[in-house]
Amino acid sequence: MEVLEEEELKNMRAHQEEFDQIRAAELAEAQRMEAAEVRRAEEKQRRVEQERERVANERTVSKKVAARGFAHRYVGDVVSEVFGNMEETGFFYDPLVKEIEDSFMPWLLGGVTSSINGAREAHEILEQAVVGALKLSASKNKLITDKYNELQAEANKAAEEAKEAEQPEEQAANEGEGEGEGEGEVQAEGEQPAEGAAETS
Repeated sequence: MEVLEEEELKNMRAHQEEFDQIRAAELAEAQRMEAAEVRRAEEKQRRVEQERERVANERTVSKKVAARGFAHRYVGDVVSEVFGNMEETGFFYDPLVKEIEDSFMPWLLGGVTSSINGAREAHEILEQAVVGALKLSASKNKLITDKYNELQAEANKAAEEAKEAEQPEEQAANEGEGEGEGEGEVQAEGEQPAEGAAETS
């Protein structure tokens, strides 16, 4: 009886040990699976946090880029306007350009003005000389024309006087020619009977 009890106790211990081993293995597996699940959950949570941080960083960067672009454009416009106003008011200037505007241009304009005035005076003097020459030429032409007309009138008068002097001579010559022609006619008439007598004989 004791042997059976010992054997039964031995079997019970063996089963208990096997059960404890199985239970320990199951517990270890459960703990391992739980640890793996925890690790997966932690990894998932970590990745979610990383994604959130990435999205937040991207939004922050986008906002910074947009703000920087807006600020750059705004500041650029403001700076351009400010510099333009400063240039217009003469705050910035080129020393060479300023020297040209302040010294060279007035000197050049003065020289050009003097040259123009001198040219205008020379033109006026030349115009007066031309007008005087034209007046002198006109007076000379008038004198020449008057002298020519006077000589022409004298020549015409001399021609008329010569013509009048020739008229008596022509009349005398014409009268002499008329008398000669009369004598010839009388002689011709006296000769005609002689010719008739000759014909009769």
